[in-house]
Amino acid sequence: MLWDLDVTKVTFLIIGCYVAITAYLGIFLKDANFKVARQLANSLTSLGLIGTVAGIMMMLSSVGAATAHTDPTAIIGPMLHGYGTLLVTTMFGLGAALLLNLQMLFVFGSASDDEPID
Repeated sequence: MLWDLDVTKVTFLIIGCYVAITAYLGIFLKDANFKVARQLANSLTSLGLIGTVAGIMMMLSSVGAATAHTDPTAIIGPMLHGYGTLLVTTMFGLGAALLLNLQMLFVFGSASDDEPID
């Protein structure tokens, strides 16, 4: 189902990055670099926004391609497909970034400072 919702497959890139970063934090625990982990968590939000923009572009292109048709139902299917991509990638990008920030809170003792708390 998720495979069909996200045409761009950005969601699977987000999931893969989340798993890799979680493994990085788990393996290196206290030796992990806070700044690297923080940047990677922020990049997941950016990947989600890339999927959002791609979904909006899909929605708008379906409207532009169907303007020659007089039947409005010809526009709805492709628009909903783009909307599905928009919502799924946004949700996974923001959710993964939120979960990584929570993991950093437990690993480093802080999710916002540049220096870990000892």
